[in-house]
Amino acid sequence: MGNYGIKVSVEGKDITSTTNSDYAMWSKFPIIKTFMVGTVSYSFGSDLSSVDIDITHNLGYRPIAWLSIDGSAQDAQWVTVGYWATWYSVSGNNALRSWTLHTYTDKISIHYRETNVAGSGVNPTGESWNFKYYVFIESIP
Repeated sequence: MGNYGIKVSVEGKDITSTTNSDYAMWSKFPIIKTFMVGTVSYSFGSDLSSVDIDITHNLGYRPIAWLSIDGSAQDAQWVTVGYWATWYSVSGNNALRSWTLHTYTDKISIHYRETNVAGSGVNPTGESWNFKYYVFIESIP
């Protein structure tokens, strides 16, 4: 094995080591690569309790994906794990709201779900949501 590239050794290990496990990262080995990056927005034009936003990748397998979420709901913030949820409770109308990321062999899908627990739930009409997604690719040697 050649002794080249960018190396980051684990604490207490020397950078001249030839033992692979002594490194947190060594650029001569594959590192997860980005396949596609994009943004998509969704605005609620009516009172919906379910929305699916599909983004095609056609990789033929379920890739690793990452999603950040930014919404006009007061408590929405950028989330880096591909999941946002909040409990809504106003004047006897209660609901669990969520945005989640799902991967499939041909697409990733961003899902909005409102579980109506009591009353009329949430009316998201007029809310706008922005998403940034990353789809990663890495082959198995």
